[in-house]
Amino acid sequence: MNQIPQAGEIYQHFKGKLYRIVALATHTETGEQLVIYQALYGEFQVFARPLSMFLEKVDAKKYPDAAGKDRFMRIPMAEAAAVSRPVAAPSENPVELRPAAMSSENPVEPRPAAMPSESNVESRAVAASSENSVEPQPDPGLLAFLDADSYEEKLEVFASLEGKVDLHMLNAIAASLDLELSEGSLEEQYDTLKSCLMTLERYECNRLR
Repeated sequence: MNQIPQAGEIYQHFKGKLYRIVALATHTETGEQLVIYQALYGEFQVFARPLSMFLEKVDAKKYPDAAGKDRFMRIPMAEAAAVSRPVAAPSENPVELRPAAMSSENPVEPRPAAMPSESNVESRAVAASSENSVEPQPDPGLLAFLDADSYEEKLEVFASLEGKVDLHMLNAIAASLDLELSEGSLEEQYDTLKSCLMTLERYECNRLR
């Protein structure tokens, strides 16, 4: 029997991509268990898949060359420690560094490079160390929403994110609720999700009475 995935564990899809388990969730209508997991590549999207599908075996007839038998295989902790933790989403306007161009029409005779001082060498080493030590972190707002125990708490967290969410976060929240966003502006999609949460929160309160 396959081990139930736990938050923080890293799994490898049989096609090779890596994913980190965010949480286990329960479908509000059917009670079905869902696995919420985040890609460790590209735009670090968050997905939801039924637990039964997450644990199923690979169709050997459809994928005869698959390396493993399981759809998702857990990576041992010793190997998982080497995988960097993802940011909620990479910057939309990344800074691209390019080397300075040399003009072929007006070549410049190279000059001897000046010897760097000890202070410059040390400051550059510290800067390089700082850049390499920065690890991406998941969005705290998304984690707070997923960790909320009730729809009332989820609604409070979602309301606090107004004006701060992007399309990727809205899609992740919708996936955790087993919803699919329709076309529209960011504000319209936010309002749609908020209305759904308000409905679920009222249903939850009525059910507890």
